[in-house]
Amino acid sequence: RNQIFPKVEDKVGEMIIGSKKTIKLQPEEAFGKYTEDAVQQVKRSNFSEENPPQEGQSYLANTPEGKQL
Repeated sequence: RNQIFPKVEDKVGEMIIGSKKTIKLQPEEAFGKYTEDAVQQVKRSNFSEENPPQEGQSYLANTPEGKQL
């Protein structure tokens, strides 16, 4: 347990093999409400030409303290 959001875990546990289900979560049941202060802007020049940024793609970054985000 505790590897996915509790509501998702509960609903998946109720399902039978081969079934499909749509599960809608409220922000507080997932990552929380959108926070403008949590948005980081990164210059395009920080990316290599071989790996340009793509819409919807996730990237890892390091803080000045060395923590990976």
